[in-house]
Amino acid sequence: MKNFLLFLLSSLFLINFSYSQVVGSKFEKLTKLYNEQRYEDCLYKSNNYTYKEKTRKEAEPYLYLAMCYYQISLMDDPDILEDYPKALKNSIKYLIKFKKKDKKDEYFTKNIDFVKKMANIIIDDAKKYYKDKNFRKAASSFKLYSKLFPNDNNIIYMIGACNMKAKNYSEGQKYISESIVKLVDNNKDGKPIKKSNTSQILEDAFILYSNYLVNDQKIDSAQSTIKIAKQFFPNSGNITIQYNIINKVK
Repeated sequence: MKNFLLFLLSSLFLINFSYSQVVGSKFEKLTKLYNEQRYEDCLYKSNNYTYKEKTRKEAEPYLYLAMCYYQISLMDDPDILEDYPKALKNSIKYLIKFKKKDKKDEYFTKNIDFVKKMANIIIDDAKKYYKDKNFRKAASSFKLYSKLFPNDNNIIYMIGACNMKAKNYSEGQKYISESIVKLVDNNKDGKPIKKSNTSQILEDAFILYSNYLVNDQKIDSAQSTIKIAKQFFPNSGNITIQYNIINKVK
């Protein structure tokens, strides 16, 4: 029993340690500064690496910048927060830059837990704008998510729907056309769409866009749109209600 407890404690230590730094890090100085919670020093050092000839193309310093800014955003020290009023925004900015630099997704995959944590923050922010009917800002926030996960067509469709509601028609139509082809192609078997952390967003997007089409007197397009939605979400009460309203089913 004693040996088991020692093993469990050591395992927990290793798990916590692995999340406290960039997984697979090649930059020992950054790892040391980050693990010592010297986030400002780590920011400075990471930023320097992004300008040096030998390291400016490396992805890892950008990830450290994102992680340090995130840690700073969590601090309670008012002086620190005054110095870094856009810490969370900068964390997202550098995470997206990291994604661009990490051509083979080597570090992206290894550090997916941190990436997903930040992605959820972005989604929550976008949902808040969406619920407040600020569709322009909602589209911008969802677009940040798509820069991390460019193949998530659920989000791309929502970007299109939000842009249409924001009267950014050319942009909206581009995203809707691009995503619906891929969504239909990925679900040729006629089965309900695979549940994921963004499938509810797609469901909301179908309702949002079909409402836009109805209000724009494009009833045929609205019917076609909600028909696809019904195929993807056959058990959704909200989609069924929308389908019945558009098709005047009693």
